[in-house]
Amino acid sequence: MSYNNHMSYILKSVVAVLAAATLGAGGKTHAAPPSYLVRGTVVAENGEPLEGANVILKGTTLGDASDARGVFEIRGVNPGDYTLRVSYFGYATQERSITVSEDLAGLSFEMVEAAFDIEAVVVTGSRVEKPLKNTPALTEIVTERQMQTSASVTVVDALEYNMPSVNFSPGLMGHNMRMQGLDNNYVLILQDGERVAGENRGMVDLSRFNSSQIERIETLKGAASSTYGSNAIGGVINIISKKPKRPLEADFSSRFGANGERTLGGSVGSKLDRFSFRTDFTHKHSDGYDLTPKTEYEKTVQEYSDYTLGQRVGYAIDDRTSVELDGRYYTYERFDFTIRPVHPKYYNWAIGGNVKRRFSEKSSVRASWHIDDYEKYDVFEELGDEERRTYRQRIDNGRASATFDWIPQNVTTVGVEYLKETLFSTRVDGDEREASDYVGFLQNEYAPLERLTLTLGARLNNHSTYGTHFTPQISALYQVLPFNVRASYGAGYRAPSLKELYMNWDHMGMFFIKGNENLNPETSYYATASVEYLSASFIGSIAAYYNSVDQMIEERQQPDNPSLILYENVNEASIRGVDVLTKTDLGAGVAASVGYSYLDAIDEVTDLQLWGTIRHSGRIRVDYDRRFGDYAANANIQAKLNGEKIYEGLNDRGFTERQTFPGSAVWRAAVSLRRDSYGSIVAGVDNIFDYTDPEHLTVVTPGRTFFVSVAFAIHSGYFQ
Repeated sequence: MSYNNHMSYILKSVVAVLAAATLGAGGKTHAAPPSYLVRGTVVAENGEPLEGANVILKGTTLGDASDARGVFEIRGVNPGDYTLRVSYFGYATQERSITVSEDLAGLSFEMVEAAFDIEAVVVTGSRVEKPLKNTPALTEIVTERQMQTSASVTVVDALEYNMPSVNFSPGLMGHNMRMQGLDNNYVLILQDGERVAGENRGMVDLSRFNSSQIERIETLKGAASSTYGSNAIGGVINIISKKPKRPLEADFSSRFGANGERTLGGSVGSKLDRFSFRTDFTHKHSDGYDLTPKTEYEKTVQEYSDYTLGQRVGYAIDDRTSVELDGRYYTYERFDFTIRPVHPKYYNWAIGGNVKRRFSEKSSVRASWHIDDYEKYDVFEELGDEERRTYRQRIDNGRASATFDWIPQNVTTVGVEYLKETLFSTRVDGDEREASDYVGFLQNEYAPLERLTLTLGARLNNHSTYGTHFTPQISALYQVLPFNVRASYGAGYRAPSLKELYMNWDHMGMFFIKGNENLNPETSYYATASVEYLSASFIGSIAAYYNSVDQMIEERQQPDNPSLILYENVNEASIRGVDVLTKTDLGAGVAASVGYSYLDAIDEVTDLQLWGTIRHSGRIRVDYDRRFGDYAANANIQAKLNGEKIYEGLNDRGFTERQTFPGSAVWRAAVSLRRDSYGSIVAGVDNIFDYTDPEHLTVVTPGRTFFVSVAFAIHSGYFQ
């Protein structure tokens, strides 16, 4: 038996045992059923073939990408009823039911250009694939198209220009994020559904994620602890990676801007029969810049260089069973200009894998394991760049789940999960600490009426320090198309971090920050209701929410010892707000997206606004698209608009002190020309009106800058 056949036999055996335990396979042996060919074409409305359309046979591992003639072929299809899903950049996703009992040819999909794709499939809202319009929780996405046409480089760039209730502000350790009034600690960052390590002051290092490697970014706002566990009180951001579609594909991209900015990236991949792989590489560099040149040592943004390498390998054992392995390596070096000849360097590596067995569109089992390790070193320049480790966070995460439609109108997901966090730091007691969670979760989706879907979720955590915690959630979706009405109520939960429990940092005798082993977990109750209108030319939604957070943890200066800062449970917060989003197809290739967010975040103990609240924020994007045969041209203008930032607190005498920083408006424009599946060029200007704020640093931008980005691709279509 060859090595490949031997591995295939082992993996099939593992999945068979898992399937039998879950769905009662009974261990019977059957002859392999006959298999057939499904063949068709994908064309535009004018009849021109579309190359590179993604064609998936739902509920299986089978799929293909259309070639230069628009033709797709899916081989090895067993008899049965299936759904074909076809998606393509800039067109509305289509699905069609088919029955396979013999070779099926002559299928034709005429794709319709669409400014907004409400049929696009997302996974974050419920951990299972669903069209965007049918998600139980209102889910927002930033698409590959949005990132490409504006030449966005980072996740930060993509999010802050497209989502009004997500705001970033500068910090000594990187970007500080707020989502619906809650900061970094309350927002869970995922990559392909897996937790990532690497927090600095509560914020995951987002520099490692590059837009050239991202298919889309899904954002779920509000408490999602019943689905994702601790840290998901404020929301979830899930970064979905690209996967290969053709037998051969490769691409290269570059962007150049002011202050020595450059981004170089590329990938090579293949999807050939049962085997697939994709390798990504990105390098970014900036010379940094200084908005306050009168300061002697520090730049506003330091010079840095980073490198990212990603690898994903997949193998389809048969038409229902697949295995994936993925790995990532990242290094980031920041050249701080200080009086000390020392600068920081960060390393990250991650590895994981999963095996999945599909039984139908709605039934599957999946098992996965993922490790993410993030480290920081001090580099001593006068000692030959000797590196000394000062920080390390590692997350080990294993999960097994089953989804099945066991009775009519019900889809149930059950599973177990193991999560372990290990922290090493020269600033924590004992240098190294760890905590673990054992988890059971359940989600049931029930459709008692054709238009009504109810989703009930529950999660039971057993934490190594804090014992058992239960977080339930219930959601309802009522559809009277073109309207969607959603409502949700759920509990949130966040265990104190290892840093909050065990920190012991002496800042050169000037002050001390200490952890507190007597901290209690933070809990919350979140309610939201929304109305959404969906049509071919207009999408609009208005969502109101309320989040009550108890036992909030803060760094608090001690009255009897002002040099001592201790982590304490000090706050009860109530956060209420309204998000309004509209997307309008104005005709003649013009589309506009406008978003507005209102926020009122109150500290119930002091009756003051939470520190750093921005009560009003908005986002605007206008696109003009034209197609010329195989070419697509785009011109767009974007704006991120933030109202004043409020800082309220009590001084050491118990009196209220209030400070407000001015609002900001930063505009960007870009034009692009793309040859379908072959490459693109984008040119633009950031910060059109040259807005800076060197006094308060409410935004960190060097002012007006120009950039150009070029990308090209090569794939198997060249050789047809």
